[in-house]
Amino acid sequence: MCSLFALLLCLHCLLFYYYVCIVVIFFLKFEYFYSIHIHRLIKPQKTYIPKTMAAASGTSRKKVRFDEETTKPNDGLNEQSKQFEEYIKQAFRPDCESLKPDQTVPGKLANKLNLNGLNWLYIKLVDLIERCEQSPTERAPVLLHGGSSEFVNAKYIPYLLTHAEYLDTVIEKVEQYIATHTAETSTVTQSGGSK
Repeated sequence: MCSLFALLLCLHCLLFYYYVCIVVIFFLKFEYFYSIHIHRLIKPQKTYIPKTMAAASGTSRKKVRFDEETTKPNDGLNEQSKQFEEYIKQAFRPDCESLKPDQTVPGKLANKLNLNGLNWLYIKLVDLIERCEQSPTERAPVLLHGGSSEFVNAKYIPYLLTHAEYLDTVIEKVEQYIATHTAETSTVTQSGGSK
């Protein structure tokens, strides 16, 4: 009986030692993971470092003033950039497919027979697609030289390509309409001039 009790006690001690070892190993692995990987999640707090000696000493900074008559005011975006930004915003609206053609930027330009505006939209759209493809961050600003806070992600390149194809067909239709309308006008003018 004593030997059985001693054997159970030894077995109990071995199991306890085994569980302690497992717990210690688990905590060591957790501590290693915590020390190596968790620091990426925690941002160090920024300390304020004055940029100039004036800020460090507490003296006021110099102010620069511009003459109102000689300085150029900010004109904002040009009309074509506004149209392109509006076109991209329309393209990513949830109800984009339900818009009537005369409510879209290409539709308005087509109604005015504005081939230059349509070609400019097409060129800017292709440029945006290329910038998205070449960007290391896989995103590009809508307007290359600023003026907009909108960005397009590279995952939308196939969607933008469908819009480029659509713009291409709109341009072709407007060119055909202008060509046929110009031909009709010239025949009417020629027939009217021969009377």
